[in-house]
Amino acid sequence: MKIGLAVGSDDINLIPFLKRFYLNGMFDYIELYLLKTTTIYQLHSWLNSGIHIPILQAAHNGKAEIDSDSIKNAMAAVRFFHAGRIVFDPGTDLESLNETVMDDVLIPENMPLKTSFGTDGVLSLPEEMPENFCLDFSHAWITAEMFRLDPKRFIQRFLNKKPVHFHLTDTRDYEDHLPLGEGYIDLEFIFQKVPTNSTITIETDHEPRETREERIISDLLIAKKYENSGHNTGKG
Repeated sequence: MKIGLAVGSDDINLIPFLKRFYLNGMFDYIELYLLKTTTIYQLHSWLNSGIHIPILQAAHNGKAEIDSDSIKNAMAAVRFFHAGRIVFDPGTDLESLNETVMDDVLIPENMPLKTSFGTDGVLSLPEEMPENFCLDFSHAWITAEMFRLDPKRFIQRFLNKKPVHFHLTDTRDYEDHLPLGEGYIDLEFIFQKVPTNSTITIETDHEPRETREERIISDLLIAKKYENSGHNTGKG
């Protein structure tokens, strides 16, 4: 599998730090979250970073409907980076989602049953997912706990739908984007289940910023430990 890191388009100060670990083989790519305030200078900084950026994330506006402007900006950036995929947050408005044309480039991620805004998420169940989608493990784990389901069996239902990409953070008490190892997710189970030809992005919210580099290193070490443990079967 290929392991990536999600970072914001404004994180250009991290480029020298990230490039060192990229060149040492600790991760394989960057999944770049395109903020609405992204500048041309920032885009060129990432383009010239020497780090592979095959996947982009469209910014979300925090509202129910999908942010179509952010998706348009991400589609333009696809050509800039020669990226192959855009992941987007489907929001909480089903009508808005149905109006969005999805394909093998523009793919949604599954949402938790209740979002961080306290609203009902769409695409929170395996049966709701389109043909191409990103499986966010922490969102699925949270939804399973809300339904009082076995999280591993619930995740297997998503895996049976053959997701084309994966997001991974830890989660505890319905809070996600925690560093790996600080929550309840069974990471050994996850790395057993992710197919060997997949891309999986670590999507930790590295706050506070004073300890961000330390947490990135910790996430990468944990991910590499499970990747190299020999337990991966390559079967979803």
